[in-house]
Amino acid sequence: MSLKTTVTVDTRGLNKAIRELAAVTDKTLDEVLHQQAKLAVKDAIALTPPFQKFGSATSRKHLKAGENAITRDLNNVFTPSNESFIDAAITANNGSRRFITRKHRKKDGTVFLTDWAIASTSMSEMEPFHKARLRSGNAMGRGRGRIKGGGKGTKDTGRWKEEHRMVVPYNNLKKYAAQIKARVGFAKDGWSTAAYKLGLKVQRWIARHDAPGGYQSKLGKGVREKFIQFSNAVSYIKHTGLEARIIAQVYKNRQKRMESQVKRIFRASAAGKLSSSAAKFVAF
Repeated sequence: MSLKTTVTVDTRGLNKAIRELAAVTDKTLDEVLHQQAKLAVKDAIALTPPFQKFGSATSRKHLKAGENAITRDLNNVFTPSNESFIDAAITANNGSRRFITRKHRKKDGTVFLTDWAIASTSMSEMEPFHKARLRSGNAMGRGRGRIKGGGKGTKDTGRWKEEHRMVVPYNNLKKYAAQIKARVGFAKDGWSTAAYKLGLKVQRWIARHDAPGGYQSKLGKGVREKFIQFSNAVSYIKHTGLEARIIAQVYKNRQKRMESQVKRIFRASAAGKLSSSAAKFVAF
């Protein structure tokens, strides 16, 4: 597993901001790098789904937002019913578990779309059916993302996608929902390896997952090319390009905030001369 990200970002402005902040705060580059890396990891966690509001500070509201999204998704996939009713419906349907729920017709009566449902009393069939409806997944077959619902209506043909649902017992849906909701925070936890190394406390609902992530640093006296580097190795985050977008946004946030901090310090005191010595490359 590589510890390096594959993000292409111009870091010259970020490096300049780090040098200037170290100079005006009378701190070493190692101290500033550690401080900014810690804040960068915090930003990365906040920018990783789920979140109540994009980029807002991580809290249990993010957990609730993730759980609510799962509830909406499951409501688009499953229809709960009594187990006895499901068994009776299958018997009445000549033993077939597949039911046509609606046929969409054109004005001339031609069927252009058929909605259907499959009845199941087995918990083991729920996850494969659910995964098949997700927009994305990963190499390990662990489906992620939101549900692919029916298409929008048009004046000519109405919805362009069939609706496929599974009718399941109430208790099975409740158990399955709890199982899926227990995964909320897995993507955020990909940054926890770096958070731990940098002394950043991560909330329990995130840290519970033991998700893969990377961290590497090179600091200390005599080191010319100082850096702190971290990554999120959750495959869903990498394969969708989300890690790259998050890292790019983190660079932008850190640079902007350091530049603002330097300006505030200069406004507070007219004295100060910036140092030109610094690390050649800093990777967050």
